[in-house]
Amino acid sequence: MIDLTNVMSYRIKNLDHENERITYQMSTGKVLHRGSDDSVRFDRYTDFEIDYRIYDGLKLQLQKNQVVNEQSDTIVGDVKKEIENIKTHLLKSLNSGMTINDMKAVAMNLKGIRENLIDFANTQVDGEYIFSGS
Repeated sequence: MIDLTNVMSYRIKNLDHENERITYQMSTGKVLHRGSDDSVRFDRYTDFEIDYRIYDGLKLQLQKNQVVNEQSDTIVGDVKKEIENIKTHLLKSLNSGMTINDMKAVAMNLKGIRENLIDFANTQVDGEYIFSGS
C-alpha cells in the first residue's frame, strides 16, 4: 500500500511538471521553458539566435556604412564646388583693373572658402570623423 502511494505521488508530480511546461508554452507562445526540455530543439534555437544576431549586426553595419558613404559623397561634391570657387576668385584677381578693396574682398572670400574646407574635413557621422578614422 505504501509503495502504491509513493508511485502515485511520483506520477502526480510528473504530471504537475508537464502541466506547468504546457501552461508556460500556451501562455508565452514559447516552446522551450528550459534547455533541458528538448536539447536538440534548444540547440537549433540557440544556433538560429546566434546567426540572427550576426546578420542583424551586419545589417546595422551596412546601414551605417551607407550613411557614411552618402555623407562623404556629398562632402566631396561640396569640396569640388569650393575648388571651382577658388579658381573663379583667382581668375578674377588676375584682372589688372582690380582695386585694393577688390583684392581684399577676394582674399576674404578665399579665407571663407578655406574655413569651409576645414569644416568639411572635420565632418562627423555618429561621432566618427569621416576622413580621419576613429
